[in-house]
Amino acid sequence: MKIGIEGIASFLPETIIRREEFGYLRPAAEAGGLTFEMFPAERRRALREDAIEELVIGATRRALEVTRLTPADIDLLVCTTIGGRFILPGVASWVHKQVGFPAQVPAWNVQMQCASFTDACALATAMLRAEPQRYRRALVVGACAWNTGNWGVDVTSLAGPMVGDGAAAVVLSGQNLLCEIVTYETRITGEIYPWIVADHRPPEHPELLDRAVARRNAAIMVVEPPFWPWMMEQGVHLSSRVIPLLLERGGLKPADVDLVVPHQLAGHVVQQWAHNLEQSHGIPATRWRDSWDRYGNVAAADAYLTLRDLVAGNEIRSGANVVMFTPAAAGHNSAMLLKWS
Repeated sequence: MKIGIEGIASFLPETIIRREEFGYLRPAAEAGGLTFEMFPAERRRALREDAIEELVIGATRRALEVTRLTPADIDLLVCTTIGGRFILPGVASWVHKQVGFPAQVPAWNVQMQCASFTDACALATAMLRAEPQRYRRALVVGACAWNTGNWGVDVTSLAGPMVGDGAAAVVLSGQNLLCEIVTYETRITGEIYPWIVADHRPPEHPELLDRAVARRNAAIMVVEPPFWPWMMEQGVHLSSRVIPLLLERGGLKPADVDLVVPHQLAGHVVQQWAHNLEQSHGIPATRWRDSWDRYGNVAAADAYLTLRDLVAGNEIRSGANVVMFTPAAAGHNSAMLLKWS
């Protein structure tokens, strides 16, 4: 039974923040071994206090619009979020109410950080295959609101310019498919669990706080010092450890891959993932597609924002094999293989 993506949509804040607005962080970047040009050229910022709710509801409604469906056509709703007003509860029940899904439709929240969207699609696909009479269509939506609400990123840290707000959504079904979900793979690197956390901390550079482009959040995403050395020594090889296993499970060879669409942890890390995969398995780095300079790091949503842009631009040929590669902060590193219709 083929299950795949019937429709894909995005919902982005109108406010565009450009790299130059983070000029106050240039000395800190250079002291940390980064060039200012490593930050994305621009990304989006949600301004409303209820940013995460606005983004998820907006993307959900657009996914229904592009597929010409109504809430009554959906049998499972899955939400993945980072940021916003509340760490708890999950937003799925609120979206369920505001958009008007039938009472019997489950509303799940999946929180695996930046792997969440891929993981949610894998879970929803399993449900559609397991109970096809009950679950005909699922809607998966992922959103990130780093820059507003009660928790997010420290605006005096080097992570500040890298992260943006936005949402993507897909309708999964066995009908009218853009692409089939062929298979899913993951590998766990749990040693990094304590190194990226949401916590109450003082600003990293308090002397810069009054020059920041957004207010500091009450609780902030903290990157502990061991993370980046680990990432540059071991994490940059995740592409060559996870993607070949995905291809083997899907019965493909590296030469069969047409596109790789990654999570955008950071632009220079994406480049290293692509380089290492080319060196180890011969998949050309030119086959990678990202939207780093348009959106930055949008957590679990960014790979699917890129995919939506590729669909809108008719940039995926019929029969193409597309790899979604979404490693995550807590060490849950996922990939999904799509076969384009």
